[in-house]
Amino acid sequence: MRQNITCGLLRHTPKRERREAVDQLLERFCLTGLDRHLPAQLSGGQQQRVALARCLAGKPRLLLLDEPFAALDAHLRWQLEQELLTTLADFPGPVLYVTHDREEARRVCHRVCIIHHGATQPTVTAAQWYHHPETMIAAQLAGYENISLVQGFENGYAQLPAWNALWPCENREVTGVAFRAQDVRPANPGEDFILPCRIVRTTEQESIVAPLGQTGALIRARGGLSCAEGEWVRLGISKDKLVWFQREG
Repeated sequence: MRQNITCGLLRHTPKRERREAVDQLLERFCLTGLDRHLPAQLSGGQQQRVALARCLAGKPRLLLLDEPFAALDAHLRWQLEQELLTTLADFPGPVLYVTHDREEARRVCHRVCIIHHGATQPTVTAAQWYHHPETMIAAQLAGYENISLVQGFENGYAQLPAWNALWPCENREVTGVAFRAQDVRPANPGEDFILPCRIVRTTEQESIVAPLGQTGALIRARGGLSCAEGEWVRLGISKDKLVWFQREG
């Protein structure tokens, strides 16, 4: 393993400096004592750490990181993420970071670019992507569990067939709408954005409901709604918790 990391160093690096640099990387990535192990003797997580140490050994001008923590357990993943954030804070060049973990993306990345079916979507800040996604696929990746296409418009209302609902919408260019499960609650009188639903299952963590008059369509809502399974309830979502899309993802 020591030789593996050493391969990342520049060839002209003096022998003594090579040893010191590798020792520092072994300690930084929690690999001390494993320097004589062969690749087959390392776990998947240890192999990931060796690859990251080798990558940083040569002090590159550009970093390409593809799921660097994918094989690590939660505790070690957190430790190495903190180390990586410290490393990236001092890294002078650009970093391309690939991940399927939205919370990891929010913690590590300043800007986000969604790739869908081989095509890239506009690059935006991590905050904009998470709170105001512009496409349906971006919303799905940002954790908006409930999404419906707009089928048409009727007297200032958008038709949402997936939820058997008509919601106020003046913008006839929108193609869909989404909201997070955590933002669903019992509706208040006179609300505009409501969903009459039947409780299918409910736990402290999450409730699953079926829109009135729909077969097969399900909506995820926050847990603890204080409703029994099979009971009908009017659920509401605040206007500022909704995301409307003007183009398909």
